[in-house]
Formats: sequence, C-alpha cells, structure tokens
Amino acid sequence: MTSLLVTGASGLLGRCLLDAEWSGGRVVGTYYTTPIESGHETVHLDVRDGEAVARLVERVDPDVVIHSAAATSVEACEDDPKLAHGTNARGTKHVVDAATAVGARVIYPSTAYVFGDGGPVHAEDDEPAPMNRYGRSKLDGERYVQAASPENTIVRFCVVVNLGPADSPDFGSWVRGRLESGERVRLIDDQEITPTVLSDAIDALGYLVEHETAGVFHVASPDRLTRYELGVEIARRHGLDPDLLEAIPIAEMDWQAPRPDHLCLGAEKLSQYGYQTTRIRTE
Repeated sequence: MTSLLVTGASGLLGRCLLDAEWSGGRVVGTYYTTPIESGHETVHLDVRDGEAVARLVERVDPDVVIHSAAATSVEACEDDPKLAHGTNARGTKHVVDAATAVGARVIYPSTAYVFGDGGPVHAEDDEPAPMNRYGRSKLDGERYVQAASPENTIVRFCVVVNLGPADSPDFGSWVRGRLESGERVRLIDDQEITPTVLSDAIDALGYLVEHETAGVFHVASPDRLTRYELGVEIARRHGLDPDLLEAIPIAEMDWQAPRPDHLCLGAEKLSQYGYQTTRIRTE
C-alpha cells in the first residue's frame, strides 16, 4: 500500500482504522461533524458534496479508499429518507466516482441490514432484500461500488461490538458502562444476531487492503445470539452483574424501522483465506 484515504474517520470504524498500523505510505482521514486528533492528516468532508469529494480525492491521490462515512442509525434513516439516500447512496457514488477517476480501489463497509428474513444465516452471495431505508440505502451504495470496478471490495458487518476494556461508541461499551454504573439494561431477546467484534472488523479491513482482495465478504462471529445474550457475555467478560440485564421482546423498543428476526451473517469466504472470526460465547 502506498497511500490510503479513510472517510468517516471520526466514527467507530474510521477512528480505529486511522489509529491502525499501516505498512508505509500516506494515510488521510476525513470527518464531517467531529474534528479528530491524529498523527495523520485529517480534513473536513461532506460526502454529499460531489465537487468537494472530487477535489479531495484528486489532491490525496490514494491507492485505496476505505469509505466508512455513513449514516448508520437505522431509526434516523427511516425517519429521514434524504439523510439515508444522500449520505449512504449518493455520497457513496461521489466517493466511488472520484476514486475511479484516480485509479483507486474502494473498500466499502456495509451491513447485515441489506438482508431481510430470507434465512437464519446469510452467505456472501445470497440475494439482498432489505426491509428498511437504512438497508436499502447501503445496498444502493454497494451497487455503485460493484458497478465501478471488479477490483472493489464490499465488507458487511453485523452489530459491531468492542469486547475489550477501551471505551468506544458501540454496543459493548454502552452495555459495560451502564453495568459499571449499576444501572439496569433492557436488551432484546427475540432477534438473533452474529455480532462483529471490533478488532475482527479492523483486522479484516487491514487484510483486504494489504492483499488487494476484491469481492463481497462478511465479518461476523460464528456465534448466533440475541442482544440480551450478548449483554450477558459482556458482563461475564468484565466481571459485572448480569442480573442487571432484562430480556425484552423487540416490540417493546418502539422502533419505526422494520427489522428481520435473524440478522446473521456467515463469514465463509474469509475463512477460505485462513481468517477466523472471534467466538463470543464463553460457555
């Protein structure tokens, strides 16, 4: 790798990518609302502004663009179609067009929400069928990435969770923080997920950058469990009280966006490269 551009570098994935160790070359990160401190160059960018995207990509002239900038709130996307489409679909097209113009590969983090309820576990080549606006907008982004070049890569994740002690804006850190404060936590117990461990996500993206591997990949734990069961595992790992967790049905969340009963990804393609994702269950 000679040079890397990471969009959305103030987000969960982007920040970790900016902090990762890369083998030589220039690394540049972008942010939209929250400036970030880093040993690398960081610049403001609104991916909805196609001209600004084109100018930045032309100036940086990266070999690889990891386009992690996204509107990731399922509910916010459902409430605001312009936000979902403008950021996740049109914004991705702007990045892809600019990257293609300078001959850069695009690696696009995507989501299990591109699938509906077609099966308990979805393989990489299953036909997407999103149930909500967030999933549809990310699928539109995937299609722009795929249409631009066969050298581009799509990496789907499912409920990214940090199992370590560091704080980050993710489900695991949120649950751990609430439990450490002695608060009760209500978690869904009737939707299965295959969580993506944050360290697995970063390692897999690094592997795909360094090995110039193209196609569609899933990064998810082989363990299928509910958010409540995931909360219990987080409590056990950190010596916290799982009795503070309360299992509830998804209907009690008062969410507007429809969600599948099974939000599960199979990571078979990565395993063919010898890459094994983290098991979460401790018992």
